[in-house]
Amino acid sequence: MNLLMSQRLVPTLCPNCKTKAADNSVIKDAVLKSDHSEHLLKISTFNEKGCKSCNYTGNAGRKLVYEFIVIDEKARMFIEKQDLTGWAKYLRTMKWRSMQDRVWEMIKEGVVCPEQADERIGDVIYDTNLNYDYEKGFV
Repeated sequence: MNLLMSQRLVPTLCPNCKTKAADNSVIKDAVLKSDHSEHLLKISTFNEKGCKSCNYTGNAGRKLVYEFIVIDEKARMFIEKQDLTGWAKYLRTMKWRSMQDRVWEMIKEGVVCPEQADERIGDVIYDTNLNYDYEKGFV
């Protein structure tokens, strides 16, 4: 094996009826807790009612989000040792970008809704590595 690859299609927001994430308290709170809080005012969210332009869906189409990992000798060493934490750190030093990294570029441009991206990719605004408290949300 020389390459690992993963891909998803995420909905794009209708440019005519998308709304600001700052107006949605759930998404606003999630973004403020993320590493991307400084971009809150640029982030848009999907309008459930939609408009005539998007056929009342709130979405205008879909975009591909992908990630790939080249399996080189260093990667084989991490796999053999079952050192996933070390491998993840190594990948970051090699400028590897995850699907979450790539979709955040689209979110910051106001093209993709963070909540819809999270539903399709995971760990975008809700970190599933955290514990979930049914009164407080993710903690």
